[in-house]
Amino acid sequence: MKIAALLYFSLIAISSTAQDVQTDQPDQTDGASVVGRHKVQLESQLYYVSYSDHPASFISSTLLRVGLLNNLEGRFETDQGLRRHPFISGTAEGAFPVAAGLKYTLIKDRPVFPDLGIIADVQLPFTNRHSEHQYWSPSVALAVEKKIRQVNIALNAGVRQEAFEKQAICQLSGDVKLEVGRKFELFVEYFTQLKQHALANQNADAGILCHINRKLVVFGAFGERIFSHESTSFVSSGLAVSF
Repeated sequence: MKIAALLYFSLIAISSTAQDVQTDQPDQTDGASVVGRHKVQLESQLYYVSYSDHPASFISSTLLRVGLLNNLEGRFETDQGLRRHPFISGTAEGAFPVAAGLKYTLIKDRPVFPDLGIIADVQLPFTNRHSEHQYWSPSVALAVEKKIRQVNIALNAGVRQEAFEKQAICQLSGDVKLEVGRKFELFVEYFTQLKQHALANQNADAGILCHINRKLVVFGAFGERIFSHESTSFVSSGLAVSF
């Protein structure tokens, strides 16, 4: 009886200290947190993107996050599918067909300061087609994140070389997440790509995340390009699972 009681209270303690999945998808703004040492997290979603001037894209976006240290994670990402070129060039923030990188948390859980992180990626051009240049495009971004009660605010700012061009662009994004009860989060987001001698690609999206349990989150989002004569809209759905 004593052993059973001990096991019961041990399980309660473990479950109370376990952390929920913190996902970088479905929005384009990454948080400053990493998954933690020896942890693996898989995030995947499907996009349907509608354009006014050419056929729609169907894209599978997958992010694998591996905890290397308590404040460092390795990242491997793929964005593959039908008509991926316009999706990567205009719709997605910082997407590459295949990329690998690191995220490092600089500041975490300080009373006054926001959480800070650095995200660095490089394109692995192994799946680029013959018509696409084989660039090892680098990118680096600063992630700033602060939670105030049920509201979480995140900002990203960085530079990157485009996936299929030598041109460097600036990227800015920000989102606001609102916790609704214990299982749901709602978010709104703005993200843009600033190019020299070209109009900025500006987008807005919104979505919902549902925490099924401490290891699994499902989510969905919708968005569109704004302040542009070109009509582009997208919907996505996916999940994140922690191992």
